[in-house]
Amino acid sequence: MFLQILVGYVEDCLKGGNLVEEVGLHPNSAGERGLKLLMMLSFVFPAHFLHEDVIRHLLCLLDLDDEIVAPLVLSVLTFLGKYKPIGKLV
Repeated sequence: MFLQILVGYVEDCLKGGNLVEEVGLHPNSAGERGLKLLMMLSFVFPAHFLHEDVIRHLLCLLDLDDEIVAPLVLSVLTFLGKYKPIGKLV
């Protein structure tokens, strides 16, 4: 599943993993840019995010200490909830 992999890549960037260097992104902004991409994709294609494993992975991102993570992840979940109630999936 593409989105599960993408969320994993964003998580790796937020944690400062090796992916940032491999792709050549700036380490300070890679995670935030990835979250903004997920937010935009969830606004345009919310149906593709409505899988239990993707939603659980997004919820796990809320455990990260970065102050930019929670608002963006909650925005993603808000767009998904507007499309279809998340409680029926998880």
